[in-house]
Amino acid sequence: LVESPVFTTEKFGSVTEEKHVAVQAPIEMPAQAPVAVVAVAQEAQYSLSNMAKIVMAAFMALVTVMLAVICINTQIISQKTLQLQALEAHRAELLEENAEIQSRIAEARSEEAIREYANSQGMIERQP
Repeated sequence: LVESPVFTTEKFGSVTEEKHVAVQAPIEMPAQAPVAVVAVAQEAQYSLSNMAKIVMAAFMALVTVMLAVICINTQIISQKTLQLQALEAHRAELLEENAEIQSRIAEARSEEAIREYANSQGMIERQP
């Protein structure tokens, strides 16, 4: 009973009960020659159950997918950063161009520029 591959608490209880019965009623055994007992060291064997292997494989697949997503996101972010830098440079150029156009508009609206244009086009008669 004890030598079976699975030794449960129920089997342990039945073994201990048998020992108590044996102690209460000792059985006379004929005298025998001493028997040599050889203890064999047994290496402990560890292995994973199929469910544990499945869970481990699923976890590894999840980690692999997460790493792939992180790499893809990093690539996308770096591309978007380059695009943003290009757009900011273009914006700076447009702001400079806008400032130049605004100064030309202000200059064209000045009274002095209007008077010069009107004189050059003959719109204003010259006073003697």
